[in-house]
Amino acid sequence: MSLLSYRFASYTQQKLVSQLGRGLDYFAQACTKDIGQKRLGRSAPRALVIYVGSAIPYFVAGDVTACPIIDTHAMYWEAAEMVRVLNQEGYVVDFVDRFRKQPKIEWGKYQLVIDEGNNLIEAPSVPDQKRVFYCTGLHWEFHNQSQLDRVRSFFDRTNVLVPVHRWLSPMFNDHLADYIFYWANPTWMKMFHPRPERHEITTSVVYVPEELVLTEGNRSLVWMGSSGAVHKGLDLVVEAVSQLPNVKLHIFGYIESEVQFFEWLRIKMNRYPNIIFEGPADVKSARFRHLASTSIAHVYPSCSEGGPGSVAQTSQFGLIPIVTATANARTGKAGYEITASNPSQIIVQLKESIENLVGLSEGEIISMRERVMDLARQEHSRAAYSRHFTRFIQHLK
Repeated sequence: MSLLSYRFASYTQQKLVSQLGRGLDYFAQACTKDIGQKRLGRSAPRALVIYVGSAIPYFVAGDVTACPIIDTHAMYWEAAEMVRVLNQEGYVVDFVDRFRKQPKIEWGKYQLVIDEGNNLIEAPSVPDQKRVFYCTGLHWEFHNQSQLDRVRSFFDRTNVLVPVHRWLSPMFNDHLADYIFYWANPTWMKMFHPRPERHEITTSVVYVPEELVLTEGNRSLVWMGSSGAVHKGLDLVVEAVSQLPNVKLHIFGYIESEVQFFEWLRIKMNRYPNIIFEGPADVKSARFRHLASTSIAHVYPSCSEGGPGSVAQTSQFGLIPIVTATANARTGKAGYEITASNPSQIIVQLKESIENLVGLSEGEIISMRERVMDLARQEHSRAAYSRHFTRFIQHLK
């Protein structure tokens, strides 16, 4: 990576984290202490969790679902569920929000530390303390380089320079933790330091549709993701679908805020009316439910994920994943996995996979969608998350 690229990416990351932090500050507290102490007593073992704290005040108040952003991302509920399980297993919990200015931590008072950030490097050695790296993505070096490669490829193909939206600062928790609680495919965990003991978790979803009937549809496709459209391969999907005029692509996300990219996308949509921007996804809405029930696939060729929540969510609707290996989608085994890493080759494989899928019979498509839904019910639910986390905490005792 060139020095110029590094400085540019670092500046962009600082702005993004600052903006995100301000948004989450409205709901979060920097530190919520002594959760569960009234019931468990002062002599109970103590755990420290450093993660996203937006829903924690609502959990402490007795209703985590009252958090205004609880259904915008699975991590808010999952953070509260971590606290609930720890209390259930006998730990009094202190919760530090990683997006707030962190207080001075008394590391010696905790028998268990769970950190999603990069804070273990600051912790002194504490006898018998168990330290967990809560790993929600791939290794930072791989992630950053993959993103820069995608940005460079997009520029080479379009002459449009987009900011680096998802830059990660160097992180060394894997060198210091006793355990890694990870979201990704086990294959990708070879990137991390071999010292910690590995334990697997799966992402939950914010909504599981009930009594969803899969109907014969128009064989449309969906792309749904958060910030970093080039990182998440939306440009590659658009390039592939622009060669398939009989296939519609519905795009869900906050893409308009990515000014340079959205201008490129707007030109593409004007030229190819089969590419449609829907705006942010409301997965509980009638509009999304209709499109999800009549579409057939979620195309998501991301360059680096720890297990994408967007694919987990659309899998609950039976949308067949067409994903890259680096997207790490658990339900990808029920769909199509793109093996190429070069963006131009990914476009070719996307087009081939889409053509193969839309060429199947209605019965074959519905059978594939049912399998995706079954896998999603097994691996991507709040009950599944709770089961994984409870098993892990019990393992530590």
